[in-house]
Amino acid sequence: MPTVEGLFSVRTPDSITSIIIDGETYIATANEGDDVEYGNFSEKLKAKDIFDGADLGMKNAIADPVIFDPTSPMTGKSKYFNGQCGDMAGSPDWCASSMRFTVGSSMVDYSDPTAPLIKSLVGIGGRGISIYKLTDKALDLVWDSKDEFEREGCAAFPWSHNGVQDEEYADVNGTLYKVNEDIRETLSEMNNLEEDGCEDRGDGQPGACALGDTVDGRSLKDGYAAEAIVAGEACGRKYVVTVSEKNSVGFLYDVSDITNPKLAQVFHLSPASEKKNPIVAYEDKTLGEIDSESIIFFEEGDDNSPTGNAAILFVGAYSSSTSFWEFDCGEEGNNVTPSDSVPSSAFVMTGTFATGIVASIIFTAL
Repeated sequence: MPTVEGLFSVRTPDSITSIIIDGETYIATANEGDDVEYGNFSEKLKAKDIFDGADLGMKNAIADPVIFDPTSPMTGKSKYFNGQCGDMAGSPDWCASSMRFTVGSSMVDYSDPTAPLIKSLVGIGGRGISIYKLTDKALDLVWDSKDEFEREGCAAFPWSHNGVQDEEYADVNGTLYKVNEDIRETLSEMNNLEEDGCEDRGDGQPGACALGDTVDGRSLKDGYAAEAIVAGEACGRKYVVTVSEKNSVGFLYDVSDITNPKLAQVFHLSPASEKKNPIVAYEDKTLGEIDSESIIFFEEGDDNSPTGNAAILFVGAYSSSTSFWEFDCGEEGNNVTPSDSVPSSAFVMTGTFATGIVASIIFTAL
C-alpha cells in the first residue's frame, strides 16, 4: 500500500490498561478500530459505497473538492478508494475501494445536517498500541507503535500477515450453522470452492481456508487489530502484551522506559492455523487461541498464578480455548537496561490449560 497524502485513521481502542511508573500513571490502548453501531446506523462504510464514480453514496452529501470532485473523480485524494478506480480514465495504478472509512465527525462535518460535508479521509483502527500520560487536564500521547506491528508481525509470521480466522470459517452444518440462520449464507460461501473456499482446509478436504491462505485479507480493513491489552511486572521489568484479533499474532513490549518501549517478543497463539482451518485444528486439539478477547497478567508471587510465577493467560473467544504462558527470565532477565535489547525469549509457553475443555459453539458439530 503506498503512502496516501491526506489519509488518516482513528485509533478507536477496544481495550485499555493502566501502568504506574515512578508514581506517574500511564494508559496503554489497544487500537483495534472498534467501530460503533447504533440501531440501523453504522459508522463504518466501504470506500466504494461513499465514492462511486462521479457520485457520492451518502445522501445529500457534498465534499471538499480536494477530497472529491464530481467533475473529475480521479484527481481528488479519494481516487484510490473510488468504486470506479481502475475503470475510469485517469485511474491510479493502485486501488483500494474495499477499504473501510468512518463516517463519524472526524471525517464528515455535520454542522449542516441537510448537506454533510466530507472534509477528510479517515480509516478505522490504529494498527497497533499507544501509550498516554495521565495529567490533571488530559491524556498526553507519549508513544505509539506506528507501523511496528505490520513490519515485525510480517517478518515473524509472513504466512499470517493481516490474515483472517473468525466465526465465518466455521463448518457448514456445524453447530454455528444450525443455531444461527443469519450466518448460513456466509458460511456456505466461505466453504465453497467456487467462491471463497480452498481446495485443502488442512486435512485434504475442501472447505474454509486456513489462516495461511488468507494473507493480506485484512490489509485494507483494520490490519493488525490489537484487541485486549494488559500490563504487569516480570523479571524485574514492566511489560504490556496484546494480540491481534483476526490472525492471533501477539506482541510483548518492555515498557520499563515508558517513553521508549522495546519490542521484546512477537509470538503466535495458533501456529497450527498456518495449514489447518479452525475446524480441523480444533478437532485435533492444536487450534490454540482465535480472537483473544481476554488476557490475564499474573505477576510473580500472585496467589492467582497457577505456578506462582509471572505468567500470562490468553482466552480465545472464538476458539473457546485458553493457554498459559510463563516468563523465563534467564540469566540476563534482571540485568537488562533500557538501552539494551530485552532477552530473546522473554516468556515461553510452558503448557496449555483447558484447550478444548469448553465446547465451542463455533468450531464443533452437534
